[in-house]
Amino acid sequence: MNDSRSATPNVKGGFDGDNAALVPPARDWVPRRQLPFLGLMVLTVFAVFFCYQLVQPFLTAVLWAIAFAILANPFYRWLLRIIRIRSLASGIAVAAVALVIVLPAVALAPKLAGDTASAVNSVTQSLGSGQWREKLSQVNALSAAINWMEAHVDFRELFHEIAYVLTTAMSTVLKGSVAGIGQLIVGGFLLFYLFRDQDEALAALRSLLPVAPDEADMLFCRFSDTVYALIYGKMLTAVVQGALGGVSFWIFGLPAPWFWGLMMGMLSFLPMVGASLVWGPAAVILALDGYLGKSILLVMWGVLIIAPIESFLYPILVGRRLKLHDALVFIALLGGMFAFGPVGLFIGPAILALTLGLISLWKERLSTARVPVAEPMRGESTAS
Repeated sequence: MNDSRSATPNVKGGFDGDNAALVPPARDWVPRRQLPFLGLMVLTVFAVFFCYQLVQPFLTAVLWAIAFAILANPFYRWLLRIIRIRSLASGIAVAAVALVIVLPAVALAPKLAGDTASAVNSVTQSLGSGQWREKLSQVNALSAAINWMEAHVDFRELFHEIAYVLTTAMSTVLKGSVAGIGQLIVGGFLLFYLFRDQDEALAALRSLLPVAPDEADMLFCRFSDTVYALIYGKMLTAVVQGALGGVSFWIFGLPAPWFWGLMMGMLSFLPMVGASLVWGPAAVILALDGYLGKSILLVMWGVLIIAPIESFLYPILVGRRLKLHDALVFIALLGGMFAFGPVGLFIGPAILALTLGLISLWKERLSTARVPVAEPMRGESTAS
């Protein structure tokens, strides 16, 4: 007599009962062989997160240390060839960075803040009062253009907006600089080791990169060339142009030479016009105020001294290294400053250098990749 009992599912799989069907074995949500890998990954994520929590209070100091290490590395390398003692050369390099860069920045910050406020107030009062219209309307050739601009543009509101943007931007930069100075001790400590142990750090980084050794060398070379072209080419050229512009404002008795020199240095990254956006209107104001001789001299100074600096100085500083488009330089510097504060002037170029290096690596890989060509089938005639 057949047993009418129904088959009961077996958890472990197999047959249960006389006519039972094969029951598939139960599957784990995560295969046991993957548990060690997943556990290691979770542990690593937590470790990296807590390491970031440790570094986060000193993140500004870390970024400043990296920026100064990039900026002063050629000097450190030159010093190391003379002294040949890493620790001593690193200590001297850190002291030189403090004396040449940090202390002047601390000393000039209050002066720059005062000139910024003075320049913004002077421009706002002069333009907002309408004196500029009276002076420009005396020139017959400009009266029609002035009437058209007044009918389409609210200059008073525009001047207030410009003043607000300038004041906010400068206060943000200065506050960021002051906040960065508070962590200089930590930054100097880190900078010492970035100088002394950079070869070991680069070797460790090279071993971690998922690329071949020759590709890593190419990536580092491209990074070095890009940073050099940005910092020692464009930035030093802008510093010289801004300094010459500020000196011209001081010589001709124009207000806030520090502030306008800074503006000319920043605007020098703009193609074609550059620093002329500052000294050009200043020359017009001098002429309208009756100082025609000073106006002509300022124009000559801008055209013959300030403008040719880039074409003369940039090739000397950069040489045959990588040449960069002005748009990339402008975005890297100003975009980095707005994203990271004052330290972004150095971190922005570093990010751009890394990006361009990776793009160059991909181009190299794609150019060397060989696409197999299909061979003609046997018996197929190759004749057209």
